[in-house]
Amino acid sequence: MPSPKMRTLCVTLALLATTLLAACGRYFAPNINLDRYATDKEIVGRWGLVPQTLMIAKRDGYAPAASTPHEIIFHEDGTGDFRSIVGFAGKTDYRDARGSWKLEHDISTGSEKKKKNQVMIRIGDFGIRLNLTEENSHLLLWDFWGDPDQWEFIKYGRQG
Repeated sequence: MPSPKMRTLCVTLALLATTLLAACGRYFAPNINLDRYATDKEIVGRWGLVPQTLMIAKRDGYAPAASTPHEIIFHEDGTGDFRSIVGFAGKTDYRDARGSWKLEHDISTGSEKKKKNQVMIRIGDFGIRLNLTEENSHLLLWDFWGDPDQWEFIKYGRQG
């Protein structure tokens, strides 16, 4: 029979392990990346920032004028118009610029996993990478908003 000290140590360790696992709950979140190859044709068009993303940006201090567009327009010729927000180090900037875009496949990540799809937007020397997911049979472009462990996203939905 274990001593009272040993039982106390076992209970303490069990509580600590449970607390650590509960605190890391977002670490084990599901993979939301699109599980098939998208086509350029699916990307071409107008994509608008989803309202939830704009609410998160406003919560973090972004204050756009009511008429400010938040969209990305992908043209068939590989050019695009970016009129939306980018966030870096807790700061949100609005960009209104013309650039280029490319849909890439089998992109290596920092881990051993590969992403099937990624849209690379180039505006001068500045690059924006957006991933693809599907919700309710609709494609969305997405990236993490801030700390990836928080599972907050910047998302764009196709319009029209």
